[in-house]
Amino acid sequence: MPKEPTPPTEAEITALGARVLAYLERHPKAADTWEGIASWWLQVEPSVQPEAIRAALDRLVGQGFLAARRLPSAQWLYSAAPGRNAVRESRKLNPTGQTGNDEDGNPRRE
Repeated sequence: MPKEPTPPTEAEITALGARVLAYLERHPKAADTWEGIASWWLQVEPSVQPEAIRAALDRLVGQGFLAARRLPSAQWLYSAAPGRNAVRESRKLNPTGQTGNDEDGNPRRE
């Protein structure tokens, strides 16, 4: 019997959200689907669950950091919310700036 995947942790969702905001800091006009964000913005490892990425994006939309609009293909296109500054907003989420990520928003490897 296949093992059920474990739900994403709060830490995983938060870290992915911080990486999305870091990407938008460098590319404020970027827009993509969750699959494109996973592949291009985050360059996630195959072990990262799609549910974690979607949960992070949903959270950022709910917090007003991202805008989401449905495409004719029924996919969602995510981009920075108009009038929001990803740099300022990401620092509000983590005022110390200590995310455990490098300057590109990727996890630090010790």
